[in-house]
Amino acid sequence: MKRFVIYLICALFMFSSCSNGKKSLYDKIKNLEKELMSKNALPIDTAKAGNLVNMYLDYAKKYSDDSNAVRFLFKAANISMNINRPKLAIELLDKIMNDYSKFAKAPDCMFLKAFVYDDKLKDYNKAREVYQAFLNKYPTHPFAESAKASIQNLGKTPDQLIRDFEAKQKQDSLAKKNK
Repeated sequence: MKRFVIYLICALFMFSSCSNGKKSLYDKIKNLEKELMSKNALPIDTAKAGNLVNMYLDYAKKYSDDSNAVRFLFKAANISMNINRPKLAIELLDKIMNDYSKFAKAPDCMFLKAFVYDDKLKDYNKAREVYQAFLNKYPTHPFAESAKASIQNLGKTPDQLIRDFEAKQKQDSLAKKNK
């Protein structure tokens, strides 16, 4: 009986310390998020943003079954994309799509992955491939039209986009006159 009580106390202590570690990390994350998202934090402090990404990854690794894990991975991918760490962003988006395929934002992850290849890495072949895979898998998703437009505009400079837009407007205007 005495041995049972000792085991019980040890188990309770271990559960308590794990729970406290999880809450402590969660609280640190929330505090750093507030700090980075405050109006006074512009421009964003990339070192702090990198620390936040690391905290998100630590949380997701330690508590992968927790519902916050996938949300933190998604946030980490978004921040990574915006602090010029595109390869990490792609790695995290892939992890979400592979390990958390039921996540409501899984389609968004695929679209963002294509966007990172397109906008950040300038790998237009890979971007086209991922945009097309997105359209095949999610043809009615709200981002489907954006994916189609992105495929059409891959690699174009802003000047080319403006010329294309102006030419289309002129064409549309002539079509209206001829009606």
